[in-house]
Amino acid sequence: MKKALWVLVIVVIVVLGWWYFSNRQSSVLTSPTPVPTNSPVSVNPTSDSALNSDAAALDAQLNTVNSDLSAVDKGLADTPVPQVQ
Repeated sequence: MKKALWVLVIVVIVVLGWWYFSNRQSSVLTSPTPVPTNSPVSVNPTSDSALNSDAAALDAQLNTVNSDLSAVDKGLADTPVPQVQ
């Protein structure tokens, strides 16, 4: 009976430790991060110039993604080379 009680105490401690560390990790992951100083996103999000600047940065990033996607599409549409057996 004493051994079962010790096993139960150890299981409870392990479960509580796991719960504590998993909650600690999730709070670290969900905490907001500050905007880096070299980021293209403006720090003052309320002005029209800041919104225009953010829109321009977004357009540039989307153009880069579009060019990458077109390169991937060309690679997927490539005809296979027949192999000699």
